[in-house]
Amino acid sequence: RRDFYSALLVIVAALLTIGVYTIGENYDRAEVTDHHPARTPHVGTTAVAKRTERDGSASHAASYGENIRATQIENYRRGAALLINIHVTHHGGTAFCRSIGHALDAGKSAPRGNSACNTGAAWPGEEFRERRNDPWKGAEKTQQKSLQLRQHYHMIGWEYSAFPQRGPLKQTDWEGPNVLSVIIMRHPISRMLAKDELFRDRNKRQEEYDDGDWSDFAMLDRNDNYALRILADDGGCCSGADTSRRYLDGAKELLRKITYVLDIECLGRGMKKVAEELDITMNWNEKNEAVHHVHESSENRITNRTAYDYLVEKNKLDIELYEWSKSIAL
Repeated sequence: RRDFYSALLVIVAALLTIGVYTIGENYDRAEVTDHHPARTPHVGTTAVAKRTERDGSASHAASYGENIRATQIENYRRGAALLINIHVTHHGGTAFCRSIGHALDAGKSAPRGNSACNTGAAWPGEEFRERRNDPWKGAEKTQQKSLQLRQHYHMIGWEYSAFPQRGPLKQTDWEGPNVLSVIIMRHPISRMLAKDELFRDRNKRQEEYDDGDWSDFAMLDRNDNYALRILADDGGCCSGADTSRRYLDGAKELLRKITYVLDIECLGRGMKKVAEELDITMNWNEKNEAVHHVHESSENRITNRTAYDYLVEKNKLDIELYEWSKSIAL
């Protein structure tokens, strides 16, 4: 009987030892999990959250897009990614060039002059036989060109007033690790009413336009889905109110790949957010925001109601693109 109880005590002691070890092991694992969580890379969280909310994307797709942007931002900070502003004329690209492109940080320069960061005197001519050879075609070319230019500039601009001569913007690998992209969006009717656009044909200011001037203005080819035409999949866009929705779908797909989408109505705040995320000291001037602030509605500015309604119908897909872009704007 004594041997029986001795054996029983040995078994109980062994079981207690195993239990304590197991509890301790689980506790240690919990400690590791609590104190060493999986690290997530820095990324433009506001933009990512809005993109995820907009798309209703699956978690895998959202994580994929987040990781791409995190890599681009980190590479930019290390000097291994080039910031490219897709500059639709009269969309605030010049203000972005002055404030972000011509940053106050040492080693952060952009092309200077009256070209909105599009070209400059220090452009590497030996490596780029043509100063404007955009959009770059394919992942390999995008990486090659961006790394070459990053040795000279931290940012450049690609300005367009029509469909790109070298083909659609979608050719460029906007999700590549060595490119960081930005585009500023603006309401199409507001863009048409930029001072230069009104003055160039009639040498008149807005307040001097009569009904006949507004009627002629509404019929101009350039006032036909301006931004949509630039962002379209091919050069067939656009046909006013009869424009195919496939161009809208293609433009949306392109914008989803852009790192930063900004809205000109809050351009100052958007630029400050970009500067904060990229560790840029802005060359800030309060006039940059005031110049692009819309003080009066386009409906009130166009005094010919028939012309206004025609322009809205003619540019309905461009307007839809702008309104949609607000949902992913920083």
